[in-house]
Amino acid sequence: KKSMVHKYENFKFGKGKAILMKRVGLYSNKNHNKANIAKLLLYATIKDRNNSKNNFQVTIKIQNKENTPDLVTLGTTEPAQNYIGQFQYATIFRLEYNFEMQQLLEVQVTVEDTEINETNFAYLGTIMGSNNNTFLLKLETCDVILQAKKVQNEKMDVILSTTNVYNNYKNRIFYTISNSNDDISWRRVYKSEEQSPGNNFDVLEMEVISVCLGDFDKKILIEFFNEDENYSLLGKGTFTINEAMNNKGIKLENGVFVPVTIDVKKAKDFVDYISEGLEISMVVGVDFTASNKPANDPNSLHYLGNNYPNDYELSIQTCGGIVAYYDYSKTFPILGFGGIPEGCSVVEHVFPLNYNFEGSPAVSSVEEMVSVYRSAVQRTTLFGPTCFAPLIRNTTMISSYGNEKSYFILLILTDGMITDVEDTIDAVIQASKMPISIIIVGIGNEDFSKMAVLDGDDTYLSNDNGIAERDIVQFVEFKKFKHDSYLLSEKVLQEIPKQVEDYYRGKRIQFSSAKFQRNENIV
Repeated sequence: KKSMVHKYENFKFGKGKAILMKRVGLYSNKNHNKANIAKLLLYATIKDRNNSKNNFQVTIKIQNKENTPDLVTLGTTEPAQNYIGQFQYATIFRLEYNFEMQQLLEVQVTVEDTEINETNFAYLGTIMGSNNNTFLLKLETCDVILQAKKVQNEKMDVILSTTNVYNNYKNRIFYTISNSNDDISWRRVYKSEEQSPGNNFDVLEMEVISVCLGDFDKKILIEFFNEDENYSLLGKGTFTINEAMNNKGIKLENGVFVPVTIDVKKAKDFVDYISEGLEISMVVGVDFTASNKPANDPNSLHYLGNNYPNDYELSIQTCGGIVAYYDYSKTFPILGFGGIPEGCSVVEHVFPLNYNFEGSPAVSSVEEMVSVYRSAVQRTTLFGPTCFAPLIRNTTMISSYGNEKSYFILLILTDGMITDVEDTIDAVIQASKMPISIIIVGIGNEDFSKMAVLDGDDTYLSNDNGIAERDIVQFVEFKKFKHDSYLLSEKVLQEIPKQVEDYYRGKRIQFSSAKFQRNENIV
């Protein structure tokens, strides 16, 4: 059998604990998107507004899995019978829910041997983002209540507790966990915080698939380091989940026994958090720097003189639109950065696009976001430099006022000429400790290479001040997907589910464990 070798060249540890890799890296390209798919049961209830007691039947179709506008039929209910006011169908629709996609549902209501044939549409994301995952869809003569329920799966978390047993060192100690992704080399997946001798480390809770690829008998590497300038290796050893549970600890290669407590429990995923009341809020930031070119220039990215939307407008409509389905409050703060607002004499790195400087920067729809953006383009002087850090810190501050179920998605639309890279890295590291995800959409044809620093696939973000606790940044180059709204939505939202899961798992925040309840009477 091939020996496992270290591949840690030029490795630099940052201070603090962190998940050191994106969990999507554990899946092959073929199965990659399965991490964000959940099986759902969809229930339908008819509300007869006219008390006609018609034998309504409901047919539901869903957008094709191949990301085409084609719809496929999920099924048709039995006729509604012997009811007063509303009827709850026994027919249950089974489907797969993918957060990354705009999954359109067509709901058709018919009554046999009559002319009643009514159709309306809803997005599956709208249902999942509604209170109790329940959405009332209005038709001409009746309403259809749609309610989704997640089919339970067997995803598991591993919980590991251990102690700093190295008592003869004045420096603090930390440890790392590595898995064997390919049975050849080790891959670091976790770094603990630094602890003084004798102290307990923070409890580690991660998906089993991240720690050992879901195999309780697969080897895991643990290494302990001294927090000196050379990060001296104090000891290392391999173990399996089953071995550590049976032995109540891990014996390192140098003979040191490390007491370890390991537990395994069923994991919560993104759909669980939504079902239990996750409150997603979207904040939009738009680049008003001079590198976009003057708004009256036909080559400007902010040019409004065409008979079709510019790329900023399209990004607001598509990228903003899909996130808006899940927004809890259905109000969307939209901010500008890098411009000089009308009436101001200096550049503002965070300003309300609705020019409501004394009140709320929020609007109530995607259409209003576009309208506010168009108005701001005509009232704002493009300037610079392009600084992301103030906008990120502003969102971090907002998130600190939320409750434990609040989660914020910052959508940054930019031409990519970022100038405050180091300050932005520091802001992202701090934001990674809060319930925040950042989606950066690159507009235009500029060099977006600096964005890769913020959105590294297999590395963690760090500087001299610390290390990001988790990956929170996703970058998408708009021009590559602008003509395929389905693929664009998928790319933009691809990492949100696992980022949400990593935050609540890492903070060990538990939502209510109350079971999902169906509403029998919904007004």
